[in-house]
Amino acid sequence: MSHPDTRALRRHLNFFKQAGKRAPSDWPLEKNWKHLYTRQVKLNRARQLRIDYPTRSMRQRINEDYGDELAVYL
Repeated sequence: MSHPDTRALRRHLNFFKQAGKRAPSDWPLEKNWKHLYTRQVKLNRARQLRIDYPTRSMRQRINEDYGDELAVYL
């Protein structure tokens, strides 16, 4: 198996050959949360990762579940 180019060089050249064919959505997603700038991007990424975002307090979750029914008891 004698190939004149190294695997790294072939991958590098192939990356630039296909750069025009890629859609912007093919680029890797940001993995660091602080690099996600807009709220919509964070919501979409949180949905993909199955993270509850924005974080809700216990009180907010109770209000979502029970609504005004609980207000009578508190």
